[in-house]
Amino acid sequence: MKKNILRFYIFILVLFTFSQLGNSLAFAKSTAASISLATAATQAQAFIFPTRGYITQGYHVGHLGIDIANKQRPAVWAANNGTVIKIQQGCQEGNAYCGGSYGNYVVISHNNGFQTFYAHLQAVSVKVGDIVKQGQNIGTMGRTGSVRGSGAFLHLEISKNGQKMNPYLLLQLK
Repeated sequence: MKKNILRFYIFILVLFTFSQLGNSLAFAKSTAASISLATAATQAQAFIFPTRGYITQGYHVGHLGIDIANKQRPAVWAANNGTVIKIQQGCQEGNAYCGGSYGNYVVISHNNGFQTFYAHLQAVSVKVGDIVKQGQNIGTMGRTGSVRGSGAFLHLEISKNGQKMNPYLLLQLK
Protein backbone atom coordinates (compact mmCIF):
# COMPACT_ATOMS: atom_id res chain seq x y z
CA MET A 1 0.00 0.00 0.00
CA LYS A 2 2.76 2.46 0.98
CA LYS A 3 4.62 1.67 -2.26
CA ASN A 4 1.54 2.47 -4.33
CA ILE A 5 1.03 5.78 -2.55
CA LEU A 6 4.68 6.67 -3.02
CA ARG A 7 4.48 5.75 -6.74
CA PHE A 8 1.36 7.88 -7.09
CA TYR A 9 3.06 10.92 -5.51
CA ILE A 10 6.14 10.47 -7.67
CA PHE A 11 3.93 10.19 -10.76
CA ILE A 12 2.07 13.41 -9.82
CA LEU A 13 5.37 15.18 -9.12
CA VAL A 14 6.75 14.15 -12.52
CA LEU A 15 3.57 15.27 -14.29
CA PHE A 16 3.55 18.59 -12.45
CA THR A 17 7.25 19.16 -13.18
CA PHE A 18 6.86 18.48 -16.90
CA SER A 19 3.70 20.57 -17.12
CA GLN A 20 5.70 23.50 -15.71
CA LEU A 21 8.46 23.07 -18.28
CA GLY A 22 6.49 24.10 -21.32
CA ASN A 23 7.88 21.91 -24.08
CA SER A 24 8.30 18.92 -21.81
CA LEU A 25 8.87 16.26 -24.45
CA ALA A 26 11.75 18.14 -26.05
CA PHE A 27 13.22 18.88 -22.62
CA ALA A 28 12.87 15.24 -21.55
CA LYS A 29 14.61 14.07 -24.72
CA SER A 30 17.34 16.67 -24.26
CA THR A 31 17.84 15.67 -20.63
CA ALA A 32 17.95 11.96 -21.50
CA ALA A 33 20.48 12.66 -24.24
CA SER A 34 22.52 14.77 -21.83
CA ILE A 35 22.57 11.97 -19.26
CA SER A 36 23.76 9.37 -21.78
CA LEU A 37 26.37 11.76 -23.21
CA ALA A 38 27.46 12.76 -19.71
CA THR A 39 27.92 9.14 -18.69
CA ALA A 40 30.29 8.62 -21.60
CA ALA A 41 31.94 11.99 -21.02
CA THR A 42 32.75 11.42 -17.36
CA GLN A 43 34.75 8.37 -18.35
CA ALA A 44 36.73 10.42 -20.89
CA GLN A 45 37.08 13.84 -19.31
CA ALA A 46 36.33 15.58 -16.06
CA PHE A 47 35.35 19.24 -15.97
CA ILE A 48 36.25 21.22 -12.85
CA PHE A 49 34.02 23.87 -11.29
CA PRO A 50 35.30 26.99 -13.09
CA THR A 51 35.23 29.61 -10.30
CA ARG A 52 34.45 30.28 -6.67
CA GLY A 53 30.82 31.05 -5.90
CA TYR A 54 27.36 29.61 -5.52
CA ILE A 55 24.83 28.53 -8.13
CA THR A 56 22.00 31.02 -8.46
CA GLN A 57 20.23 29.57 -11.50
CA GLY A 58 20.26 26.03 -12.78
CA TYR A 59 19.81 24.31 -16.11
CA HIS A 60 16.20 24.31 -17.37
CA VAL A 61 14.09 25.12 -20.42
CA GLY A 62 14.99 28.65 -21.44
CA HIS A 63 18.29 28.60 -19.50
CA LEU A 64 20.62 25.96 -20.92
CA GLY A 65 23.49 26.62 -18.55
CA ILE A 66 24.15 27.48 -14.93
CA ASP A 67 24.84 30.81 -13.25
CA ILE A 68 27.48 31.02 -10.53
CA ALA A 69 27.54 34.21 -8.43
CA ASN A 70 30.18 35.83 -6.24
CA LYS A 71 30.18 39.55 -5.37
CA GLN A 72 33.98 39.49 -5.00
CA ARG A 73 34.44 38.89 -8.76
CA PRO A 74 36.88 35.98 -8.57
CA ALA A 75 38.94 34.50 -11.39
CA VAL A 76 37.28 32.18 -13.90
CA TRP A 77 39.24 29.05 -14.80
CA ALA A 78 39.18 26.73 -17.81
CA ALA A 79 37.05 23.74 -16.82
CA ASN A 80 39.31 21.47 -18.84
CA ASN A 81 42.25 21.52 -21.25
CA GLY A 82 41.45 22.98 -24.65
CA THR A 83 41.89 25.69 -27.25
CA VAL A 84 40.26 29.12 -27.12
CA ILE A 85 38.19 29.38 -30.31
CA LYS A 86 36.21 32.58 -29.72
CA ILE A 87 36.19 35.57 -27.41
CA GLN A 88 34.24 38.78 -26.96
CA GLN A 89 35.85 41.62 -25.04
CA GLY A 90 35.37 45.34 -24.68
CA CYS A 91 31.82 45.18 -23.30
CA GLN A 92 31.06 47.54 -20.44
CA GLU A 93 28.56 47.03 -17.63
CA GLY A 94 25.19 48.51 -18.53
CA ASN A 95 25.36 47.67 -22.26
CA ALA A 96 22.81 44.85 -22.39
CA TYR A 97 23.31 44.14 -26.09
CA CYS A 98 27.08 43.81 -26.19
CA GLY A 99 28.27 40.32 -27.08
CA GLY A 100 24.80 39.25 -28.16
CA SER A 101 23.61 39.97 -24.58
CA TYR A 102 26.31 37.68 -23.12
CA GLY A 103 28.78 40.53 -22.62
CA ASN A 104 32.44 39.55 -22.56
CA TYR A 105 32.85 35.82 -23.07
CA VAL A 106 35.24 32.97 -23.87
CA VAL A 107 34.55 29.76 -25.81
CA ILE A 108 36.95 26.83 -25.39
CA SER A 109 36.98 23.73 -27.58
CA HIS A 110 37.91 20.52 -25.73
CA ASN A 111 38.53 16.97 -26.93
CA ASN A 112 35.76 14.76 -28.33
CA GLY A 113 33.47 17.59 -29.49
CA PHE A 114 33.02 19.32 -26.13
CA GLN A 115 32.89 23.12 -25.82
CA THR A 116 32.58 25.34 -22.78
CA PHE A 117 31.13 28.85 -22.87
CA TYR A 118 31.90 31.39 -20.09
CA ALA A 119 29.79 34.58 -20.25
CA HIS A 120 29.29 37.98 -18.53
CA LEU A 121 33.01 38.31 -17.74
CA GLN A 122 34.43 41.60 -16.47
CA ALA A 123 37.74 40.87 -18.21
CA VAL A 124 39.07 38.27 -20.65
CA SER A 125 42.66 37.14 -20.13
CA VAL A 126 43.11 34.82 -23.14
CA LYS A 127 43.05 35.23 -26.91
CA VAL A 128 41.81 33.10 -29.78
CA GLY A 129 44.24 30.27 -30.47
CA ASP A 130 45.57 30.04 -26.91
CA ILE A 131 45.97 26.51 -25.61
CA VAL A 132 44.72 26.46 -22.03
CA LYS A 133 45.19 23.98 -19.24
CA GLN A 134 42.48 22.91 -16.83
CA GLY A 135 42.37 25.44 -13.98
CA GLN A 136 44.12 28.21 -15.96
CA ASN A 137 42.77 31.74 -15.46
CA ILE A 138 40.75 32.79 -18.53
CA GLY A 139 39.01 35.87 -17.13
CA THR A 140 37.26 37.55 -14.24
CA MET A 141 33.63 37.18 -13.19
CA GLY A 142 31.56 40.27 -14.03
CA ARG A 143 28.24 41.83 -15.01
CA THR A 144 28.58 42.59 -18.71
CA GLY A 145 25.81 42.04 -21.26
CA SER A 146 22.20 41.52 -20.28
CA VAL A 147 22.15 40.84 -16.55
CA ARG A 148 19.53 40.79 -13.82
CA GLY A 149 20.17 41.31 -10.17
CA SER A 150 22.95 43.26 -8.58
CA GLY A 151 25.94 40.98 -8.31
CA ALA A 152 28.69 39.58 -10.49
CA PHE A 153 28.17 36.10 -11.92
CA LEU A 154 29.40 33.61 -14.49
CA HIS A 155 27.03 31.97 -16.98
CA LEU A 156 28.48 28.56 -17.93
CA GLU A 157 27.31 26.32 -20.77
CA ILE A 158 28.75 22.98 -21.85
CA SER A 159 27.92 21.43 -25.21
CA LYS A 160 28.84 18.24 -27.04
CA ASN A 161 28.80 18.38 -30.84
CA GLY A 162 26.61 21.49 -30.65
CA GLN A 163 24.05 20.02 -28.25
CA LYS A 164 23.83 21.88 -24.93
CA MET A 165 24.15 19.65 -21.91
CA ASN A 166 23.34 20.03 -18.25
CA PRO A 167 26.62 21.17 -16.63
CA TYR A 168 25.58 19.51 -13.34
CA LEU A 169 26.10 16.17 -15.03
CA LEU A 170 29.66 16.95 -16.11
CA LEU A 171 31.19 19.18 -13.43
CA GLN A 172 33.13 17.76 -10.54
CA LEU A 173 31.35 19.47 -7.66
CA LYS A 174 33.38 19.38 -4.47
